[in-house]
Amino acid sequence: MMPKRWRIVVELTFDIDPEKDVKEYEDDTEDDIACRALDRVRPALNEMVGGDKAFAHYHIIEIPKRVFD
Repeated sequence: MMPKRWRIVVELTFDIDPEKDVKEYEDDTEDDIACRALDRVRPALNEMVGGDKAFAHYHIIEIPKRVFD
């Protein structure tokens, strides 16, 4: 029997090191920079979501977008 589950969509905003917020390669796009930023916070996300086993898994709907306050 499959477990019954609820779904929640959560938006997280995270700070990044300005020195890492740059093109590393000549043909880098905003998406490339965003993916590297996500890679750097993924361990914290894994720990937060999977640390207490309350969640079955998580799915990233879209790559991070810049936040302009």
